[in-house]
Amino acid sequence: MERLAGIEPIVSLLYDGVMNPGDWYDGLDAINEALGGIGFHYLVMNAQSFAVLDSVSSTELPEGKVREYEAHYAKDDPRAARVFALSVGQVVADSDHFDARAVSRTPIFADWLMPLGIRDTLSVKLRTDEAQREFLAFFRSPDQCLFEPQEKIVFERLLPHLHRASELRARMGQLEKHAALGLSALDKLPQGILIVDDKGRIQHLNRAAQACLAAATVPCRAVHEHLVFAASEADARFRHLVTAACRQRSPASAGAFRLACGADQWLGVSVLPLKASHPLASFRQIHLAMVVLADPNASASPSAALLGELLGLTPTEARLALALAAGKTIHDFANAESCSWHTARAHLKNLLRKTGCHRQVDLVRLIQTLAFTAA
Repeated sequence: MERLAGIEPIVSLLYDGVMNPGDWYDGLDAINEALGGIGFHYLVMNAQSFAVLDSVSSTELPEGKVREYEAHYAKDDPRAARVFALSVGQVVADSDHFDARAVSRTPIFADWLMPLGIRDTLSVKLRTDEAQREFLAFFRSPDQCLFEPQEKIVFERLLPHLHRASELRARMGQLEKHAALGLSALDKLPQGILIVDDKGRIQHLNRAAQACLAAATVPCRAVHEHLVFAASEADARFRHLVTAACRQRSPASAGAFRLACGADQWLGVSVLPLKASHPLASFRQIHLAMVVLADPNASASPSAALLGELLGLTPTEARLALALAAGKTIHDFANAESCSWHTARAHLKNLLRKTGCHRQVDLVRLIQTLAFTAA
């Protein structure tokens, strides 16, 4: 197994594959080549329904063979039961449990695998959680020797990297999904909302923000992809709030102010911190800020679900935020939710932490500036 002596290029491909699926599959192909296999199969299944979520094979099966397996062999495949029962990181080969006599008498081998040129399979459960299970298998043909213990030991050297890269891929997939949902939610809101970095550089803006910045009476503009306010005092105030919201090490904080933009018209400006783990910041993996441009006199009534999606809140925290903005007290909320005052206070602490507000009055002012009112 000298071919696996230098695993660094393979490991590099696996970690590059966290962001690039092509590199991930190239890494699996490189492992297969190093093991002397004829191909690999990467499978992701729903943990409850066992529905296939992702399936990639480096070997193309003849048309109809997959349906044949599902119809005649899947239910009684003795290999599948062993693979499903594996612990994460545990490796098993068909040859560990099926000798030549068993292979000749077992339908899945004699009637399906062997005619396809597959004799031995080296399988591993890469990861599992409440949502899905992830498996990987490598194949050898009947004219090759079986996977040997020494080869499995060497293969196990790669497993920590495979497992870690797989976890990172799953996490990035979740973040991308959440970010897409969050950014989609922004376009449903009547307020102008922008996502900016610590320099005020615009990373995303919704349709309402585009319309707002194009209005002649609004005292701010997008200049060279930065949000800039016409009045120097307002611009300095904005940059101070953005810096505070994007702090990487010390606790970030939120803030708001308002500007005159015509006779008896005002523009509310709110700046909220988005931690790197927040769905709306996950695509950059750094702390960002959400800037909301809204008419303080306007009102809207989005659902608690939309507010939660926007600010990264749980359903209970979102309902609490809307209740407080509507003038309700913690006791009112506790009674309405049939929970204790202490539980309601715990939700408030989490809500303050997630929004970057240090006082309840700051939270209420912020939510009201966002123009969220209870339905």
